[in-house]
Amino acid sequence: MKRYLLAILFTFSVCLYSDAQSLLWKISGNGLSKPSYLYGTMHVQDERAFRLNDSVLVAFDRCDAVVNEMDLDSIDPFKLLSDMMLDSGKTLHDFMTEKEFNKVSKKLMKASGFSLEMFKTMQPIMIVSMMSESQFDAQMAVALDMFFQERGKEQNKKLLGLETYEEQLNALLNIPIEEQVKMLTEKMPSEKKSKTMIDRMIELYNTAALEELYDWSMDDETGDRFEASLLTERNFLMADRIVPIISDQSSFIALGALHLPGEVGVINLLRQKGFIVEPVGGIAKNSPMIGLPGSDKSDSSSK
Repeated sequence: MKRYLLAILFTFSVCLYSDAQSLLWKISGNGLSKPSYLYGTMHVQDERAFRLNDSVLVAFDRCDAVVNEMDLDSIDPFKLLSDMMLDSGKTLHDFMTEKEFNKVSKKLMKASGFSLEMFKTMQPIMIVSMMSESQFDAQMAVALDMFFQERGKEQNKKLLGLETYEEQLNALLNIPIEEQVKMLTEKMPSEKKSKTMIDRMIELYNTAALEELYDWSMDDETGDRFEASLLTERNFLMADRIVPIISDQSSFIALGALHLPGEVGVINLLRQKGFIVEPVGGIAKNSPMIGLPGSDKSDSSSK
């Protein structure tokens, strides 16, 4: 549990290639007329997550559709705000001692400049996510998954989502309130420790060590319900929904990196359905690709 708070932001195979390390995977075979591509993302604006290898945008530009976990344009911010709230009449004071509340409030104030009192009617898991995300740098204009969606718009590609807003929200809220509070009061790392953890996470991500990243993000203390709700159950759903999409058109599918590896990861689930899923490219660049959000250089591949 000491690391799974940050795993939320990946807002989450038994490989045929034991030495393969890639964030980009080509999907072919099983009757497909054109290949599609699967890419592991992070929902962060940290420029280190944007160090794409040369193959990524080439594969992206070849595809007819862009598929995210969810169509990010479908989010109604007012409904989201409403759905993030605790049951009517409840506040965090009903679930936390005064000492716990004050401790978390100090951490939140240091991380964001806001007091926990402002968010006392919000689901604890939402505050955990907000505090975790605040620990990342934000040099880029948008998060990586949103970058792919925006690039798809520019190229007039079809934009699709594998899940609905309600399904993603329910995956978070299926975590019992007691466990959410525990994550908030006991498991949030110090600022110094969080920085170390983030640096390690980015290092593993940029070396495309997916299975090591998965193992590092989870440990023996991680609750079965957390893993089932945020990863395993969603992996099966995503794999099922990918099939008709890639049968209709070539697609660039951007999923949180933790959804890809493992026996019940999307890579292996697609292989079990008869598709060939193989790595493309390899280790990320040392600096962000030109033309990405936050860069003042142009991208010749889009001209």
